Amino acid sequence: WDYVAAAAEKLPVILLLDGLQHLAPADLSAGLDWLIPTPLPRNVHVILTAAKDSIAARMLRADAKELCEVASLEVQDAAQILQDWLAQHERYLLQPQAARIMAGFVVSPSAVWLELAAMAAMNLPSFAPAANVPVVKGVAAMAALIFERMEAVQGPVAGQALSLLAASRYGLGVNELEDLLSLDDTVLATFAKINAPPLMLPRVPPLVVARLRTYLGSLLITRRIGGIE
Repeated sequence: WDYVAAAAEKLPVILLLDGLQHLAPADLSAGLDWLIPTPLPRNVHVILTAAKDSIAARMLRADAKELCEVASLEVQDAAQILQDWLAQHERYLLQPQAARIMAGFVVSPSAVWLELAAMAAMNLPSFAPAANVPVVKGVAAMAALIFERMEAVQGPVAGQALSLLAASRYGLGVNELEDLLSLDDTVLATFAKINAPPLMLPRVPPLVVARLRTYLGSLLITRRIGGIE
């Protein structure tokens, strides 16, 4: 918090801590003083969020100076968000295709689910029947569907890359991911089959990781550690 206070001397600082319901009960039993100092440094403001019926939400109701309950995302707003997302990527859905996604949103009313559905729909041809629009219930199932489709297109390198990212503590740099993928004979064999005649490459092609980053888009979080992104 010393760094936060120092930054706030120049400009106001607003911190958003999302999803307090994911904290362990033991962390919440003693309150939130260990997380947020009282009083806050000058020019520092903190916004906390928690699921409605969680222990963290009950604590916020008791201690927060201002409380705002966020309403569910309305269907008409979700439809507009979907249209805007697709327009940003110069894509457009026919009315039956969009209707299928919105029907899925009614079952899984989440902005995250909607974004995943939009990602899956971006690769559809305009003439695809509405029944071909990938829609499954739940955020986890929708994410799994996207990963399965990505692996079907990109090959085993996609699944291996996701496994390495999930296993890493602080993520992986582009060069680190390329190095680790290049140690996998199964991945290298996939690219060897593409060559005519078959030729085992010493490393995965540099564009492989770039394609994965493009495909996953906002599902990846970029951070800087030790000057490395």
